[in-house]
Amino acid sequence: MKEYSISTTESFEFGWRKFKEKGILFTGLVAIMAVLSSIQQTPQFSHSNTFIGISEIYFPVITVIGMLMSTYFSLGIWKIMIMHSRGEEIDLSNLFTISFRNFIHYILAYLLSAIATVLGLVFFIVPGIHIALRLMFLAAFIVDKDQIFDEALKSSWKLTQGSTVKLFVWCVLATAIVIIGFLSLIVGVFVALPMVSLALAFIYLKLTDQEVA
Repeated sequence: MKEYSISTTESFEFGWRKFKEKGILFTGLVAIMAVLSSIQQTPQFSHSNTFIGISEIYFPVITVIGMLMSTYFSLGIWKIMIMHSRGEEIDLSNLFTISFRNFIHYILAYLLSAIATVLGLVFFIVPGIHIALRLMFLAAFIVDKDQIFDEALKSSWKLTQGSTVKLFVWCVLATAIVIIGFLSLIVGVFVALPMVSLALAFIYLKLTDQEVA
């Protein structure tokens, strides 16, 4: 595996170019995730007249279902971004191609990474940020390489060795792009989120010495 030096400019230019190829599809993906996000927040309105007659016990259930669906679709989006970045044909059906095995292993990997990150944040913040950056590609390894949770954690940790500073800078710039998207009457986020996701998929593919298109 040859060494690749992360370039924020190159990745975002790639993300913008690939977004334009399938803009309608990516806009739809953002809309789907927005709907799922709103479903998870329905408990905030549990005392509204709209929900009179519905037992409050259902709201936690709805929230959990929404979280599980968001997690599943986020994996599907990762897969779509990687496939599109490689030049493969994609459509909305790819969103539903994540296996139950991949889903379960991602949940396990995410829980372990979240615990490690929180513990790291407790100890002077910096270790937590470092851990989060080192494990940011675990989902990619699960959906792209069909790895189990512990393999994905190890692979992401190994892949990002020596790249944490550049990844941190990339994340800061990516966050700024998304914020600008929200400030652009929210409409801009339908472009910003897919573009950033494609840029991240590009970095993953380059670091793993795979072809991009």
